[in-house]
Parts: sequence; structure tokens; C-alpha cells
Amino acid sequence: MPVFGKGNADAAHRDTGQLGEWQIDLAREIGKRLDLPVVHLDTLFWEPGWVEADTDIFRTRVRQAVAGDAWICEGNYSTKTFALRLPRADLIIWLDTPRTTCLRRVILRSVLNRPRADLPAGCTERLDKEFFGFLKYVWDFDRTRRPRTEALRLAIGPLIPVVHLRSAAQISGFLAGLNRRSAGGTGPLGQLPTAAERASIQIALAEAFVDSAVDYAFIAERIRGYDLNVVEDILYSEVAPVCFSNLETPVPPVWTGFKDEWLLSEIETTLQARARSGTRRAVAKLKIAWLRYSYGYVWKEIMRFID
Repeated sequence: MPVFGKGNADAAHRDTGQLGEWQIDLAREIGKRLDLPVVHLDTLFWEPGWVEADTDIFRTRVRQAVAGDAWICEGNYSTKTFALRLPRADLIIWLDTPRTTCLRRVILRSVLNRPRADLPAGCTERLDKEFFGFLKYVWDFDRTRRPRTEALRLAIGPLIPVVHLRSAAQISGFLAGLNRRSAGGTGPLGQLPTAAERASIQIALAEAFVDSAVDYAFIAERIRGYDLNVVEDILYSEVAPVCFSNLETPVPPVWTGFKDEWLLSEIETTLQARARSGTRRAVAKLKIAWLRYSYGYVWKEIMRFID
């Protein structure tokens, strides 16, 4: 399960759920696009010759590895490390790929035995009894291990946003969101909003994150005539990061709207924090990608009322 967390500054931290090489590839790609270090838990857990590290030593290594301001963490080891990682988490990604796919990729990776970043020092792939036991672990993961992992996640980090990626297409779509800019949006060009008009647009878009029925037609009317590429970017990079948590709470309160002064102040504070910190900007890209993925329906609903 991938997780993105925060330390003293916002951090990005990825933790994997289903097994297979996709989780490793995804961690590396996110790290590359956000220019963040990737922590492979296997390299911290295994000693040369596939000898398990002492639990205290392993936890110390993990604690040190995630002590930085920003990182991507790949691996599971939920019972040993969730308490160290989830309190700092911004986002969790479950790779819900079919177990047949996971099994096939694990077998291929082991047969090829190529050098890779997540292979522990002094360890090589071996087609032995332990390997076939690992294949059984992969096959049975959803039935035997996932319920415990999920229960532990809910106990330690119940409010951390979770995104589920179930196919190569969904993984590609999520990664594409990391690099999206306003120029990559859809819709006709229009008027660029002034500062005052931008504030009005932000207030209108926030209405999409209330717990009561959303009046998408009203929102569409408020943004009509403006460059829709710019408006879409305002939605996901400015408004959603401040407002989305209202819809993410396990039992959301009845909420009919955000106070304008509070909303505009929170957006401005968030944007200023990004401007001052490269770490926060990197994490913002990751969070915005998740918001586009999880709340893509908001923009689609608004566009239904745009001529």
C-alpha cells in the first residue's frame, strides 16, 4: 500500500499493498517525477543471504530512513512499521492488481534475477523452498494478510486518504496527474480571472465539497466565460486541497458551506507555504494528482452544465 506522509515539513511517503514489481516501479517513478528519495523496505529488513534483521534493528533503520522531510516508501511490514510511518502519512495507495498478475511478475522477476534497487545487499533470487513459500504468500495475501493490514491501517491512520489502483491504465493515469498543468486541461479558452474574480471562483468551487446536495448548475454559472483550463486548475490545486477533507471524514458532519473568509485565508496560506518550500511543492503535486483521481467526477459534473 503506498503512503504519502509528512514530517516537520510535508513529506511524500509511499507504502505498498499487493505484491509484485508494479509497486516498485510505481515508487521509483513517483520518486523520479517528484525528485524525492525512495525507501525500499526490503533493503532494510534483509541481511545478506536472506537473513531477517532483528526487529529493533529493522525499526531503527526504518525510523532513520523516513526521518527526512520528503520520501517515498515502498514495502509492507505493517505490524513492524505502520506505527512509524502512518502518523506522518498524507496518502496511501493500494495496488489492487489481480493476484495472477502479481504472481506472474514475481516469478518473472525471480527467473530473470536482474539487478534492481529493491534487492537487499548480498541477496540473489533463488528458486528454492522459500521462494515457493513466498509465491503462496502472494497468492493468499488478500485472504490472509490484507484484512489484518487494513485493520491496522484503520487503527493508526483512519483519516489518511487512500487511492486504489487496479490496472496498468489506472497507474498510468495517476502518474500523468503528477505532471498536469493548467495547459493540460480541457475546454475552450476564455477570460483570465482577475484576483477578485479568482476569489469568487474559489468560493463557488468550494460548494462541490459540502455534505448536502451540490448545485453543479450554480457552480457552472459562476465560472462561465472564464478559461476553463485555469478554472480546473484552481479546483484541484487550490480549492480541493483545502476542502476535500470535509468529505473524507468517516462520519462527516452536516455541512452546508465554507465561510468565505476562512476559505480564502486557507487557500492563501497553502499557496504561500508551497512558494516557500520545494518539499511542499513536490508533495502538492502528489496530492493534486490524487485529488484529480479521486474527485475527477466533480469537474465532469460541472462541465455537464457548460455550453
